[in-house]
Amino acid sequence: MSAYKEKSWIENIIEYTNAEELMAAVRSWIKKNNYRKVGLEFTVERDSYMLFLTVFQRLNPDVEIADIHDLIVELRKF
Repeated sequence: MSAYKEKSWIENIIEYTNAEELMAAVRSWIKKNNYRKVGLEFTVERDSYMLFLTVFQRLNPDVEIADIHDLIVELRKF
């Protein structure tokens, strides 16, 4: 068990050791739930998310991506 899982109150954590596994899981989850729009927030470390975004867009050309920065800011107030 990872240190994160040992210290977190969240019980359903899924860890990925490489980007390919993560991307396959995300793509599968979106298709299984028939989502057509997803949200991403990448203001803090924008460059590190650009590769993920590029690959995601290539694998999911029919899925709209919305910037959810404002939502994240509001949620952090609670």
